[in-house]
Amino acid sequence: MYGGGGYYIDLPRSASEASDIVEILRRKDWLTRETRYVFVHACMYNSNTNDFWIVALNFEFAPVGRIYSSVNVGRVRSIDDRKAYNYFLTACRIYLGTYVLCATIGQLLETIQLGRAYLWMVGHYVELLFLCFACLFIW
Repeated sequence: MYGGGGYYIDLPRSASEASDIVEILRRKDWLTRETRYVFVHACMYNSNTNDFWIVALNFEFAPVGRIYSSVNVGRVRSIDDRKAYNYFLTACRIYLGTYVLCATIGQLLETIQLGRAYLWMVGHYVELLFLCFACLFIW
């Protein structure tokens, strides 16, 4: 939608240096009337959970003065090769994922076979609730 032209700045890791750079950009009117899109992307590492978090803030400036924003947050799990427990957890996630996939296919086939009668059986609601919780545990 937008051309390949534009500018970017990589902020340093130091909060005070990054704040200084942002202040310089603000004083020099880095955002002008011609600015149509601003991307703010950050990657953070949490050593307690061994996760990488990717945050993307996007701001689109419409010609009429409105600002449209969107936020995307993603987590990437990192496996520590030094701990056998992590391999066990990965194997459990794979097993649970396989089970959820097979159970979901089974429920879909049963829904097709029974039609509306599927909704009148209480046990099916319990199975669907179990599948939802299992999906949460995998994630």
